Amino acid sequence: MHEGIAQMHVHNGTPISSTPSPGLRFLKAYTAAIDSTSENPSSSLSKFLTPESKFIYNGQPAISAGRLLVMLQVRNSKLSKYIHHVNKSWELVTDSDDGAKSTTVMYESTVELAFKGDEGNVIRVPQFTILELQYCEVDNLLKVVESRVYTDRSSVRG
Repeated sequence: MHEGIAQMHVHNGTPISSTPSPGLRFLKAYTAAIDSTSENPSSSLSKFLTPESKFIYNGQPAISAGRLLVMLQVRNSKLSKYIHHVNKSWELVTDSDDGAKSTTVMYESTVELAFKGDEGNVIRVPQFTILELQYCEVDNLLKVVESRVYTDRSSVRG
C-alpha cells in the first residue's frame, strides 16, 4: 500500500486562529475540552472520543477513554487550573491508495497548572502530544484514535 502526505499545515504560537485546517480546528476545541476542570469531564470530551480511543502517557501501557475520564475527574478534584498553551502544532493528512485519509496532529505545549489551595504557585510543564485522528462516519467529525503524550512531570508534586 502506498501512502503519502497529501497536506501539511503548521501553526506557530497561540492562539490557534479560528479558520485553520480541520485538524488544527480539532486541536483548538480538543485542548479547550481537555483543559476543563469541571467535575464531569465526559460532558466536554466525549464528542472527541470513541469507545476504542486509547491514550498513552510517557510510553506506559495504553488506557481506554473510560479510564482517562476517571483520571481527569481525579485531576479536576485536585487542580484549580489546567491550561495548554500550544507553542507549535503540525497537521499531516495522509492519503492511502484506497482513498482513505488519516490525520495526525502533533503539538508542543506548555501546560500551566495550579493546585487547589495553592493557586499562587503556578507550575509549568513542557509537553509534546501526537494525536492520531479519523473521521467518524456517524457524525463526520474527527475523533481521537490514539493519543501519545510525552511530558516532564518532575516539576509536579502533590
